[in-house]
Amino acid sequence: MLPRGTAVSFVIASDVSSRTADVGDKISLTLAEDLKAGDAVVVRKGTPAVATVTEVDGKAMRHAG
Repeated sequence: MLPRGTAVSFVIASDVSSRTADVGDKISLTLAEDLKAGDAVVVRKGTPAVATVTEVDGKAMRHAG
């Protein structure tokens, strides 16, 4: 088990922008480096993950059709 608060780095694997994203959108990620518990690798670099947009800035810049 990993300690609470363990930093985990991800790479965004899909295009995302505050101008086009909406709350609730899913964003594809991949793990940026192996995740270890001590010397044991528990999740390999490149493993896919998904994040959910919970807040968006920049909507005022969006232009209607």
